[in-house]
Amino acid sequence: MPQPFLGQGRARWRRRLVDALLLPFALMLVLGEAMLRSGSRVLRRWTPVRHLEARLARLPPWAILPLFLIPEAMSHVGGFYAAFLFAHKQYAAATAVVVLIKGVGVIIALWIYQACRPALMTIGWFAWLHGKVEASRRWATSIVGPSWRRVRAGVARLLRGNHGAVSSGRRFAALRSRLATRFARDPTNP
Repeated sequence: MPQPFLGQGRARWRRRLVDALLLPFALMLVLGEAMLRSGSRVLRRWTPVRHLEARLARLPPWAILPLFLIPEAMSHVGGFYAAFLFAHKQYAAATAVVVLIKGVGVIIALWIYQACRPALMTIGWFAWLHGKVEASRRWATSIVGPSWRRVRAGVARLLRGNHGAVSSGRRFAALRSRLATRFARDPTNP
């Protein structure tokens, strides 16, 4: 059996190390994207938002770009400010900044992007950058995807009722009953 080149083993080891180091970022990207998409879907159900979305879609690309970049910049400034607050041990304020400033900024930017994507893609540098972001998203999903599916399947099995359907109400009632029985027998519990 022929021996592999020594360099191939090192390259594979290096690739695995880089993947392991980048895994937390990939996980944050995939989870954050899932949360943002659901927040955007909720926002888009509101009738005034749908009307505004239709009006935005009719604007020219040069007018849409600042509307997209302002909340995107607001989100990044909020993220830096939250990191500053976190470094100064102001955890509640940092959390509030992340949720209120960064979260709202990202949801608005995502909403504008979804409403005006065709017009934004006519801007050359924007389309190029969008391609790079999509490539990194596909990479992150390829790494996190199998684990994410296993976690979701495990949670579904945990919540599964008697007939195979997810029944969190029955599962919660059973857990509550077991806890109540346990604490009723516990002599240290008054």
